[in-house]
Amino acid sequence: MGNIDLKIDFSKYTVEQLKNFISEIENFMYDIDDGHIYICEFARYGSHWTHTFTNLNIPEQYADDFNGDNGIMDVYLTNPNIKEDPFNMYGDFYYIESVDHYEKYAERQKELSYVNSLKHERKKYNDWVEQHGDALRDIWHGGHRPPKPSITEEELSEKVSKFDSLPYIAEPKKLGVILEDVEVETHSEEGDI
Repeated sequence: MGNIDLKIDFSKYTVEQLKNFISEIENFMYDIDDGHIYICEFARYGSHWTHTFTNLNIPEQYADDFNGDNGIMDVYLTNPNIKEDPFNMYGDFYYIESVDHYEKYAERQKELSYVNSLKHERKKYNDWVEQHGDALRDIWHGGHRPPKPSITEEELSEKVSKFDSLPYIAEPKKLGVILEDVEVETHSEEGDI
């Protein structure tokens, strides 16, 4: 579709008609389907959620609101034609092969986070017991006393083994990042600029 030189005389309309016109345009833009998927991960004040769009117009509108001070947004897209960040925002753009790939990767990341939190909990407890002794842990009323871990060493070991046996899911590719295997010319001789 080519560019259309559309000139509308807005003075013919009432304010209420113009508001309705804006609303209709926004709804139309929201529903445009460019054949690709754009999954936005939002984070604001400890809350995390995702929303899926079928065009890049709506995520671009959110970019100003999620500017770092008021939250962040990462966009995962299936559009292989986008090679660089399409607009400025506080967050990153990632290419994904499919929604299924994103969902499997996200699930694996949640599981990894859970296993790491259990490991951290166990390490903190073990370090404290090593320093102060287990008997003292039960009577110590200080604020630095860690609670007993929610699972045993054996249960933790089982969870780690279960996670390690999950199939590997490739990380989404970040847009606009120079690949590590690209050779960068360097100058090492004295006087070479």
